[in-house]
Amino acid sequence: MVMGDLAQGDAALDVVRNAFAVHGALDVLVLNAGGGKGGMAADMPVETIDAVLALNLRSTILAASEFARLTQSEAGRVIFLSSGMATHGAPGVSIGAAAKAGGEAFMRSLAQELGPRGITSNSVAPGCTRTEMIAGQSWPDQVVPWTAQRRLGEPEDIADVVGFLASDEARWLTGLTIAANGGLITTAANILARAK
Repeated sequence: MVMGDLAQGDAALDVVRNAFAVHGALDVLVLNAGGGKGGMAADMPVETIDAVLALNLRSTILAASEFARLTQSEAGRVIFLSSGMATHGAPGVSIGAAAKAGGEAFMRSLAQELGPRGITSNSVAPGCTRTEMIAGQSWPDQVVPWTAQRRLGEPEDIADVVGFLASDEARWLTGLTIAANGGLITTAANILARAK
């Protein structure tokens, strides 16, 4: 197993290099780093902003760039785990949202750079998904009525989309962000629906 703290220095480069050294090849890179402290932008100290951007954006750029340098695959896959907050604004997540939106933009351009080599580059933007990160909190229950399927996502729902993008069946898809959110409607639509 190859491990590293992706928010620190060049650790993202080292993780990819070490994985390549251990396995002798790299065909698929899943960029699943995420997290960090939330809060109102006006209240965020510079150190916290830097830490959120380092984990959620900088590590993505470093790892994907190193993968592009090392892989010899002619059917490689780069898959970035974004977040619904990249497109659905909400108070208290502005820095994380900016980082994830930046990651999506990076992946779209990376798709153009790596496409001639047969390598695809896509993002998956999960909606509210039942993970340890939200365990014990009450607010996720408020999201349920805002989805077409009237439930929270499960980790398997997201993993299956990632698995598809890593497969040969997804060879013609690149530069995309797939919203794996169970048909989540926008905040404005939610407000209008409640007003009726």
